[in-house]
Amino acid sequence: MLWYQHELGITPVQMTFEGRNIDILVGITGPIMGYLYQKKGAAIRKWVVAWNFFGLALLLNILVIAILSFPVSFRYFMNEPANYLVAEFPFVWLPGILVTIAYSMHFFSLKQLYQKRIE
Repeated sequence: MLWYQHELGITPVQMTFEGRNIDILVGITGPIMGYLYQKKGAAIRKWVVAWNFFGLALLLNILVIAILSFPVSFRYFMNEPANYLVAEFPFVWLPGILVTIAYSMHFFSLKQLYQKRIE
């Protein structure tokens, strides 16, 4: 959706996978990691933990990029358009709900992996 918005000229390129947002890789590989962990369990536990930390790092990356693209005094990415769309309804759901859910799911997954290691 962000890429399509960029094509329409309403989202800056750094917010897309053509720019600096590659967190789509985590979304694509998520079902694969879940399936592999279900089949192989503890044998790939370290890979699943690493995948979760990779996902958290990519979410943090795009969060910082989004903030540095806002039309504010400390704006770093000066290309147009500025990242103002995420402050408008219904796009406010992206940072307000979807990113929060993504962070939570990674943390819950790590917690579950840690608890299974102790058992």
